[in-house]
Amino acid sequence: MHALRFLRLQQQASAVLSDTQRRAPRLSAARLRRHVLAATAALLLSSLAIAPAQAQTQAAAPVLTVVAVDGSSRALDAAALRALPRTRVAAQAHGRNLDFGAVDLRDVLRAVGVEPPDQLHGAELARVLVASAPDGYRVAFAWAELDPTLGGKRVYLALEENGVPLAAEAGPWRLVVPGEARPTRWVRQVNRLALHALP
Repeated sequence: MHALRFLRLQQQASAVLSDTQRRAPRLSAARLRRHVLAATAALLLSSLAIAPAQAQTQAAAPVLTVVAVDGSSRALDAAALRALPRTRVAAQAHGRNLDFGAVDLRDVLRAVGVEPPDQLHGAELARVLVASAPDGYRVAFAWAELDPTLGGKRVYLALEENGVPLAAEAGPWRLVVPGEARPTRWVRQVNRLALHALP
């Protein structure tokens, strides 16, 4: 749609410019200015017509950003997340039985070079993983919760629900934490995971 509109406006601008060049010797200065202004307006409109399409393309590529404890970050797009080992996760929330296609959060962390917790000790026990959504909603997991030798908490990044991609209000991804009595840490539209060392 936008591309077709862009093409038509470009054709109109070219036609006006060609007509202006052909008739320039016979046109008064005032009429020549009007022709040039019309061609300029058509070209301007053609550039504006393509902008919404570019904005839609940019908005259509969400990423999950993972920030390591040293502040370095890496982003995973949908293709990278789909390439990770997938598992089925059965969980309950608000009295409903839910079935998710998900990836283990530990595999997500490994994919960007953040080693998941395992037999933590010392200062590593004072780290937290903060998961955030674009609307500002944030939750925290103690790094020790995710250590299988300590908390052993299983956290998943859901890509699908009941075999289909997550609905727009929940996805493209959300955290799922089976076994918790309330799904308050099931962050919808999660787009950032940041590991912090507490002072």
